[in-house]
Amino acid sequence: MVNSQYRLLTENLGIEHVHAVVGISMGGMQTFRWLAMYPDFMDKAVPVDGSPRMNTFDLVQWQTHKDIIRALQSSGHSNGDIMDVMASVNLLTLYTPDYFVENVDRERLSGMITESEQQYVSLAADDYVAQLEAMIDHDVLDANGDLTANSSAEVLVVGVPSDHMVNPVPGKRLAKRMSADYYEVDSNCGHIGTTCEAEAVARRVNEFLAR
Repeated sequence: MVNSQYRLLTENLGIEHVHAVVGISMGGMQTFRWLAMYPDFMDKAVPVDGSPRMNTFDLVQWQTHKDIIRALQSSGHSNGDIMDVMASVNLLTLYTPDYFVENVDRERLSGMITESEQQYVSLAADDYVAQLEAMIDHDVLDANGDLTANSSAEVLVVGVPSDHMVNPVPGKRLAKRMSADYYEVDSNCGHIGTTCEAEAVARRVNEFLAR
């Protein structure tokens, strides 16, 4: 994915250097990959809600998603039925239990599930599996836990402690090892904590990019 982005920029758009690479969630993972593959292509990098390497909880989660899809495919379920199931499975880690307790009552729950299903209905199960496999294999750290390449870029890592979908610990550890900036978002929204606190996050990222 990152190599295709690099080729688009350099071969098609004639861009040899950028001020910043910024990505959220899987884009955050790709931002870490940019630092590893093209370490001097950018002046700054901001991985948000991403990780340089999947930890064991991440691996259990993504492998379970993949196993559910393959099991439903083998039993003849339609793509629509499969993605309806995955929409609900996704909700288990997209938010936190505390978020549900505080913000989602019984009357609202069915509408929340329906909304999630509508977001997933256009996805192809095999495409989702390809994304899962990419995340499962994602690892830009060496045996010592350092980035596999030395980069001159300034880095701001943004993480949410309550994130159950992409565990923030590997990113926080790498930020410390790199002496990079780290911004911790206080939110019980889980993986969408940076969305719930979008104004504060945007202010912090803009300050970093402008300095």
